[in-house]
Amino acid sequence: APALFDSIAGELAPRVGEFSPQGLSNAAWAFATANHTAPSLLDAVAAQAVARHTELDARCLTATAWSLAVLDMGGNGERGTGGAARFARRFGGWLDSRAAELSHESLCQLHQWRLWRAEERRRSDGLPSAPLLAQAAAAFGATRTRQSEIQSSVGEALAALDTWPEEEVRLPCGYTLDWLVQWRGVSLGVEVDGPRHFLGRRPSGATALKRRQVRAFGTPLVSIPYWEWDGLRDGGARVAFLRRALEREATSKGAEGGSGARGLDGRTSSAAGG
Repeated sequence: APALFDSIAGELAPRVGEFSPQGLSNAAWAFATANHTAPSLLDAVAAQAVARHTELDARCLTATAWSLAVLDMGGNGERGTGGAARFARRFGGWLDSRAAELSHESLCQLHQWRLWRAEERRRSDGLPSAPLLAQAAAAFGATRTRQSEIQSSVGEALAALDTWPEEEVRLPCGYTLDWLVQWRGVSLGVEVDGPRHFLGRRPSGATALKRRQVRAFGTPLVSIPYWEWDGLRDGGARVAFLRRALEREATSKGAEGGSGARGLDGRTSSAAGG
């Protein structure tokens, strides 16, 4: 519950100086995973990470950076411009000296942070070296996903709408979409979000980050919550549901001049695969 998280944040913020290095990153990660913004707490955590960065290993550093990216803190005048902003400016330099410690998970978190820092916020300061960024992008791109039963049923309904669905499409930014379809001349991503994508019925931080970054790179996105899809037992109802969702997204993006997947170099391509 938001009120509970606010209460916890209020209790923790004055005490972050007592936290262990792991405790600092755990606090940031917990609020980011819950997709709950707590500017005072996250700024305090980030300020402690700056002051004690030599105590934080690579895992703690990347988890903290990922958390700030999820909650959009410390970039370019958005929420949290104190400790979070200082952390974001210095993070890359610290990580270069710890590159050998980075796990696959940490590299993936680094890539998502880079998308936020360099692409969403258009900031070049605070980035680690180009070779390390390339390693992170390769790790993120190598992540594999599995098709679920609900994803298959959505694909059948998309095919019935003659959307020419492509499954498991890798975007230039590294994310994979469940489906890429064509609707009224617009390329649309379709994501089928199962229970692990939510806390209750609120999108988790990881889910919210993916939605935001996919859209930021120029791919309109239709997200289908599992409970809405499961509530449509009739095939005709599911096709009608998808038609309405695709129509809404295509109409709004078509009015903006169409869409295309933007690569890490900022250029737009007509094909979303890469």
